[in-house]
Amino acid sequence: MLNNFFVFVFRVICDDGSSGGSSSNVSDFLCRNNIFLFLHAILSHFELTEEQIFSPEDLYLCQDIGKVFRTLSELSHTPKVLKSGVGGFPRKDCSGDKLLKRLKSEKGNYEELEKQICSQDLLYSDSFGQGQGGNSNKIRGQESMYFNEDIYQTIFPPKQPRLSLADISSFATGAGKRNKRKAPIEELLSTEDKYLENLIMVRDVFREKLSLMSSEDKKLVFFLLDDLILLHSDLLFGLKKDQQAKPTKDFDGQIGRVFLNHMPRITHLYSGYCVHLPTAMSHLEHLLESGNLSSSIKKQVQECQAEAHPSTFPLSSHLVIPFQRFLKYHLLLQEILKRTAEDHPDYLNLQLAREEMVKAGAIVNEKKREQEECDEQDRQDESDMRLILSVSSNIKLMKLENGLNLLDYGRLRKTGDIVSYTDSGRSGDYAFLFDLMIVLCHKPKWLQHRYRFREAIKIRDHYLEPLPPPYQSSQPSSSEVYVLRLFSRMEPRRVTLTLVCRSMAEREVWFEALLLAMDTINPSENAKQGHVVQLLTFAEPTDCFQCGKVLQGRFFQGYRCLRCQACLHKKCLSDCACLEVGLHPLKKTNSLMLPTALPDSLERSNSTLSLVNTSSESQNKRHSQIRETVQELQINAIREQENLPLQQQPWYAGLLDVKTATIRLENLPVGTFLIRVRNCGQYALMLKCQGEKPKGTVKSMKIEEEDLELEEEHGKQKVFYLSQARKFASLAKLVSFYRHRDLTENFNYQVLRGVNLKFPYKNI
Repeated sequence: MLNNFFVFVFRVICDDGSSGGSSSNVSDFLCRNNIFLFLHAILSHFELTEEQIFSPEDLYLCQDIGKVFRTLSELSHTPKVLKSGVGGFPRKDCSGDKLLKRLKSEKGNYEELEKQICSQDLLYSDSFGQGQGGNSNKIRGQESMYFNEDIYQTIFPPKQPRLSLADISSFATGAGKRNKRKAPIEELLSTEDKYLENLIMVRDVFREKLSLMSSEDKKLVFFLLDDLILLHSDLLFGLKKDQQAKPTKDFDGQIGRVFLNHMPRITHLYSGYCVHLPTAMSHLEHLLESGNLSSSIKKQVQECQAEAHPSTFPLSSHLVIPFQRFLKYHLLLQEILKRTAEDHPDYLNLQLAREEMVKAGAIVNEKKREQEECDEQDRQDESDMRLILSVSSNIKLMKLENGLNLLDYGRLRKTGDIVSYTDSGRSGDYAFLFDLMIVLCHKPKWLQHRYRFREAIKIRDHYLEPLPPPYQSSQPSSSEVYVLRLFSRMEPRRVTLTLVCRSMAEREVWFEALLLAMDTINPSENAKQGHVVQLLTFAEPTDCFQCGKVLQGRFFQGYRCLRCQACLHKKCLSDCACLEVGLHPLKKTNSLMLPTALPDSLERSNSTLSLVNTSSESQNKRHSQIRETVQELQINAIREQENLPLQQQPWYAGLLDVKTATIRLENLPVGTFLIRVRNCGQYALMLKCQGEKPKGTVKSMKIEEEDLELEEEHGKQKVFYLSQARKFASLAKLVSFYRHRDLTENFNYQVLRGVNLKFPYKNI
């Protein structure tokens, strides 16, 4: 136990914060806090006095390492240590052979101690008497399990069809491909039948009979099982029905058409299943190894396994089968395609079905990769949030506006010793830099582990001057002073905060950290796009307006434009123009480091969405007012744009042929569009979509027009539409409607799914 304690305190002192997911810029606080923890432990449990121990500065700043070793020497001779039998530091000076002999005798002890240190998980302390460690919950051998095809080959043994003499002779007459096509079709049908049987077996033998599993546990482990059974029941029924309906003796069905009909369900279900599979496997492992009923559940699972077929494989292997089966479909379709003549009615459908299955595989892989990134970001954010809560608990007398807490001000970017001066004089000798705010404190005195709050300054209200040269104090014997200055953007050239650093290198580190914080508030990627962005915590899962991917993380996942309401990744800001930029011009600023000014009609927001204080009445009222104002601005902007003459619309291209329009759009972002006049005088909508090509694809859609009969006193009105389902009084109203809705209600194109009219081509 004593040995473990020494391992613990050694790791605590040496921990630089990397175990908690924090960068080296915030290791200062963690190291100091861990030293306090160590000193507190030896005072409380090892009967040392304050005179016998070193100060935190002696170790952290290497002011007196000799005193650190003297403290460790005194610690090694306390009764608790001596009782353990571990030899302490020498009381008297040793020299010559005695010293060499002692070092050799103790070498084994130190090597063993080092092994224990390296083998144990790094412990991160966030407060006195409390420790937290990270646990990644990785599935051992997961990747190898996914691609271990033993169970798949057992259930679906490959067939080696033999050709008869009649089959061989048929190649000379041109019917060879038709005869050869039967074998892969039969293999597809037989394996599909066995696959459906296996899914039903997993449901009936495992899920239904595992009575010790709760319904919530079963939902996690047997995810989408019922939906998969229903899908493959329909697919197998469609395949068999197709094979039974043969109009001629040479016609053997349209396998490709059947797959195309079920392709949307296949893509949807398997993307969800494959992304969830690691979670299901991890949860199953937890139930079998460390749950409250692990031994009972494990026994019950073994009983079910004995009843299952094949009984030689565990439940986890059966859960992987759908993933493996999904990866086989494009190969099975490819085999049928190779044996299908080009003039066969099914040839084109098979080509499309195989291509769609390959695309579905790419979608699944992309979603799986995104999920892994999300999980990693969640773990990082959890660590960052624990760190921020630890900082908050170690600052006394902290006063923040409107009842907010430190989680409302972004990630912690840097901590450390730094002398600060404000209008009121000296404001502290320690600083915590967050994305949105810098907190100034006084360092703890001696063993008082809590920092004393002095002041908090918002980063967004200031800009940073370039690094000035070192200042020489008026005192003749004084050294150079390295300073940073924050200027108020409300009052020109007014210095709000002066930060004094100990060295040029330290000043540069603080300068870079402040620049990063300012770039987080007002990203440089947004310089030319016109958004008025606000860094936000999104309480619900939210997709990026530009790339369509989820905004990852637990807090401060991305940005929202207060003008067009687009939610965006930081990296996507440079590729997405604000839809309302022409209606509400930006105020010009005198520095690229200045945050973008808000429109005068918008209330200045003092905070973002808090994870902790979301029920605050004042905060909710403020957000409600902002939303109402933004919605009103949006409605007015849409109306103003709809009333513009056709020639002034940013999406109107005039008379233009389809080839030229395609060239104009193919290098622009997905969602860019224009409306052109065709040679016949009718209108056509051109939209940049995602597609097989690296640059995507451009779709052309004809806009129909007709005169709608009104009441007698009103006569006729011209209407425009893409399909009869929805008609509009003008082209502008049609565009406004599909700015927030995709076009799949009019056209059954896969490339149009999830793509709306985002960017008029003249604005890009």
